[in-house]
Amino acid sequence: MSGGTWAIIPAKPLREAKSRLEPMLSHRERIQLALGMLQLVLAAVRSAEGLAGWAVLSRDEKILSHARFLGGESVPEQDGGLNHALEQAAIWCAARDADAMLVLHADLPLLQTREIESMLRGDEGQNSVVLAPSLDGTGTNAMLVRPPGLLRFSFGSGSLARHLRAAQALGIAPRLFYAPGTARDVDTPADLLRWQNSGRATSSSAPSKALTAGPSVL
Repeated sequence: MSGGTWAIIPAKPLREAKSRLEPMLSHRERIQLALGMLQLVLAAVRSAEGLAGWAVLSRDEKILSHARFLGGESVPEQDGGLNHALEQAAIWCAARDADAMLVLHADLPLLQTREIESMLRGDEGQNSVVLAPSLDGTGTNAMLVRPPGLLRFSFGSGSLARHLRAAQALGIAPRLFYAPGTARDVDTPADLLRWQNSGRATSSSAPSKALTAGPSVL
């Protein structure tokens, strides 16, 4: 499938899963949490209308294999960090004649299909950028760029301001997209407690139930 908008979901290797939650969770629990959240994100993506396709970007072959089993594509992440890997993913999308690229982090357990579709509708056409801020307003939890590779990715602490400046330097007025599912990532103990208190963190998000079919990831 070519053309249209492709969703790219970066996922860290399982051995590196959610290290900032080490005070609260064991290594295996962190792996289960990361896999459960990834599964929830993929479920929302797979149901979204308006996407030409989706792919998981990772250095972990087990995660890539599971993405393929679910009907998606897999993009092996090269060394050099997330932003370099996303630049390679943009080239991958362009090779498939993609018109746009939607980056969605894998730790957005509240993400809803309707939010993805709404973000896609915020795309204003040629040379456009849509940014979904984190809850504290400093990070970027999702990003839609048309065309892929339009600007350099700058994910990390304080990324929203950098992405805004990069778009503005190109003469583009980026749009900001706000939704509970894109704003609330789970990265710190406070994030985890907030998710647990939301009533949405149930056993259904655990790999033991969410990953009920396909090759074992654990």
